[in-house]
Amino acid sequence: IVFGDWSSDVCSSDLSSSPSSSLGPSFVQFFYAAEDPASFLDRSFVYQSVNTAYARYFGRPAEEIVGLRVLDLLGEDVFQSILRPHLERCLAGDHVSSFLSG
Repeated sequence: IVFGDWSSDVCSSDLSSSPSSSLGPSFVQFFYAAEDPASFLDRSFVYQSVNTAYARYFGRPAEEIVGLRVLDLLGEDVFQSILRPHLERCLAGDHVSSFLSG
């Protein structure tokens, strides 16, 4: 799952190991260079990778975010009521396109 403006394009990708092994070098370069916040999540909603914009948006180093559960960073209420339904649809194979602003 990728959280960002282009999340629906890769939401069915298996990103449980390394993003680069699943998506290829061009996408990975785009991901890290993107000006919009984006993150790779595993199927347990744990951050596997975040780009610089994501880390800056949350005011934390990327290394501090990676390994956290989404609900640990964003809070239980936001995760359960807003994000989880979209993420679960994505994992089920649905094309999900949402704009979430903070």
